[in-house]
Amino acid sequence: MALIACSGCRKEVSDQAAVCPNCGAPLTPIPDSVRSERAGGTWGGIGFALIALGIVIGLVSNRMLGSVVALAGAGVFLIGRKK
Repeated sequence: MALIACSGCRKEVSDQAAVCPNCGAPLTPIPDSVRSERAGGTWGGIGFALIALGIVIGLVSNRMLGSVVALAGAGVFLIGRKK
């Protein structure tokens, strides 16, 4: 039985343990089959930011420009969700 450092709290724990008894961090790597990436996460975030920017522009100054920016953001957001 060897001792390894926990990646969460840096305490020494047994290499046979599945989780750190101190902080609960997993000591075995998470398999790729369990990991999931959200499709279009970056594009969805950019689209959401454009929608928010369009709303702010529309409220503060120019409603037409705000509408165009918000509409473009909605398009980017929807395209990002399809990827």
